[in-house]
Amino acid sequence: MKLSALAIASILGFAAATPAQIEKRATVQGFDISGYQPTVDFAAAYASGARFVIIKVRPPPPAEQNHNN
Repeated sequence: MKLSALAIASILGFAAATPAQIEKRATVQGFDISGYQPTVDFAAAYASGARFVIIKVRPPPPAEQNHNN
């Protein structure tokens, strides 16, 4: 298998990360929300350190869907 110079440089760049750099990336804080939270204060979450949010969206179960039959 041939590796391009760019691929090798990328691999070496990732391997050269110091433990402090890895720790910094590993401590990014965020939160998840769902339909159970009626309101979310994104500004307050950001001010307290959150930098991402995961929002799960799914269709309702068949028993809850509106059928226009």
